[in-house]
Amino acid sequence: MTDTDRIRAVLGAPRGRRFTRPVATTTTATADRHRILLEEMRDNPRVRYRQRHGVLPAWMDEPRRRPTNPPAPVPVPRPRTAPDDDPRPQNPKRPPLPRRRSRHRKPPRRLLPLLTLHALTALAGAGAYHLVMSLP
Repeated sequence: MTDTDRIRAVLGAPRGRRFTRPVATTTTATADRHRILLEEMRDNPRVRYRQRHGVLPAWMDEPRRRPTNPPAPVPVPRPRTAPDDDPRPQNPKRPPLPRRRSRHRKPPRRLLPLLTLHALTALAGAGAYHLVMSLP
């Protein structure tokens, strides 16, 4: 089998079965390994405490006891509505919003000063024409 055939076989396998997994160790081998590691670490204070007292405290091994008759919940009265509470009106009148300019960051045109300047220039030109033409 060539390398490409092996790669195609791995990629063609369904998910979860593409690669082989190591065989799980038996529980006795795990327990032996656990015991050996604990013996090596017996100078550690946490391991020493665990060996003396166990993994869990004794009170955690007992089943949880619940009371047979739990107290009944106290009924909470519903809040009363105040006499001045009215539902909100359907369409409350809003104040008008200020008018926004339509151009962003563009300075507004000054139309009135432009018209005034144009009219004054035309009048000055007409007056200068009449003055120049009236000279002998």
